[in-house]
Amino acid sequence: FVSFVFFEIIGQFVFYGKEDRSMRIKLIGFEKYDVIFAMKTINVKMEIGNDKKTRKIVQRNTSIEILRFFCMIYIVAYHVMCKTPIWEEDIYRAISLIFHVGVPAFILISGYYQIKFNLKSLCRFLGLVIFYILILYAINLYFAVPTGNIFYALTPFSHAMFWDLWFISCYLFMYLLSPFYNKFINEMSNNELLLLVLTMGVINYYWGWLFNAPSLAGGKNLLNFLLIYTVGTLIYRYKKIFVNVLWKRWLAVYVLLNAFIVLGYLFLPFGREIWYSFFFNYDAPGTLINAISLFMVFRCFCFTNKRLNDIFKSTFAIYIIHANCIVVP
Repeated sequence: FVSFVFFEIIGQFVFYGKEDRSMRIKLIGFEKYDVIFAMKTINVKMEIGNDKKTRKIVQRNTSIEILRFFCMIYIVAYHVMCKTPIWEEDIYRAISLIFHVGVPAFILISGYYQIKFNLKSLCRFLGLVIFYILILYAINLYFAVPTGNIFYALTPFSHAMFWDLWFISCYLFMYLLSPFYNKFINEMSNNELLLLVLTMGVINYYWGWLFNAPSLAGGKNLLNFLLIYTVGTLIYRYKKIFVNVLWKRWLAVYVLLNAFIVLGYLFLPFGREIWYSFFFNYDAPGTLINAISLFMVFRCFCFTNKRLNDIFKSTFAIYIIHANCIVVP
């Protein structure tokens, strides 16, 4: 997906003249101003201008920080379950469907508030990951656990030294693309953004989940992350509709939906594996729907506490630590 976009841009410079190239680059969203589409550009700016200003002054919602913590707990709980003998029992496989929304919910948060790219945050993120991995690498050496050489520890985004760091790599890719992608989607009208979500959803769910295309199957890829990220932005655009619903009602939706998911898996007379994949796979629509219901519970329950915000900032380290084979065999 990234390669296609890259070669599309390169193609503009190779095969088109200066004027045509300029116009075509504008058409794919890399230029703010366009004479032909001036009125459309002005309309888009009027629609999202207030949102951009709002994003800058909104204080960090503590309930969202608590949701990040719950997402990490969900991820750890699922990995512990699937690596132990209880995984063979139907009841625990059914419960795992509740926990498998941690990653999508985490990406929804990023899309709703949008990633604010800066080099300081990027260096902090890379430093945090490498710091914890070096500590875990030393612990593994002490306990004589095979972990590869030190080069793998220093390049965790390129090598699978630990068995569950794929999320860090995908999130890094999305983070690096975020300033360009944010500009691209923020210049869209609400209808255009909705159309983008539907298009990406068809690609992801039809070819990825339904037909298991090798480049999309499983949902552990950049396209799926960008889809979920865009859904988060779309929810922000329509936040008056979503946020006006009381958090207790969203909680009721979340509880009833998960009860429906668990009971459906346990008592369906046929099609259980299809049911399971629909609410389990990262590239399945059921997983995203469940993640949205969880996100809205915490988004609508708003409060701010600076001390709690500082505490929950460190929750990402939970994911890195638990991925070590000593912590979760």
